[in-house]
Amino acid sequence: MLAPKLNLNGTSYNELMEKYAGAIERITEAAHAVQETCPHGRDFVGRETGFHIAMANHSARLQKLNEIIEDLEKIRTDIDDQYAESQRIKGKR
Repeated sequence: MLAPKLNLNGTSYNELMEKYAGAIERITEAAHAVQETCPHGRDFVGRETGFHIAMANHSARLQKLNEIIEDLEKIRTDIDDQYAESQRIKGKR
């Protein structure tokens, strides 16, 4: 994970924070939608192994989405830390 570096010629702090927050929100909504597709045993009658495979696949899909959310949150934290540091340095002048 590599966060953008805040600089005068780059995207503003506010715009970056808004874009990442929006992405996190939409991926979180997608994770909720995927959760709604959770396999149910009644749909695999006589195919218990199939049910276990479907559950494992479902869990893997959710895990991937959660990992993406965590990465984006880390990037937001890094951007926020950069901004706080720049404000701290400005305050020392």
